[in-house]
Amino acid sequence: MIKSKLKYVTFVFLILLIVGCRKETPVDVDNLVTDNSNEFITLSSPQFGQKYSPGNKLAIRWETTPEVKKVNIDLYKKNELRGAIAHQISNQGSLDWDIPIDLTQSVHYKIKISSSSNSDVFIFSGVFSIIGSGK
Repeated sequence: MIKSKLKYVTFVFLILLIVGCRKETPVDVDNLVTDNSNEFITLSSPQFGQKYSPGNKLAIRWETTPEVKKVNIDLYKKNELRGAIAHQISNQGSLDWDIPIDLTQSVHYKIKISSSSNSDVFIFSGVFSIIGSGK
């Protein structure tokens, strides 16, 4: 009985010794790679479920942090890029887009707004429809 307790105490001591003697590697905080970007974009229009007609205007509205100077606006159908609406435009927070009269009608469109200088900063609108007759 004493031998088994001695073995147990020796085992625990060795474990504590091994764990306690591990060498911790210090972190060099001066060389850490971090993303210092505070940029972001929010989009208020178009919204999910809205309906538009070819030949009419679609009001695109967004807000960004001041770091975003220029934006790109692209049209997607489902998850496929259908074309550029505007690229490298000054970040004014709004654009009234004339929907082309010959644009294929669909209930699967969405808008992507992205920072022209940082492709990691973007947002998609909710899915909306372009259907019906134009002007």
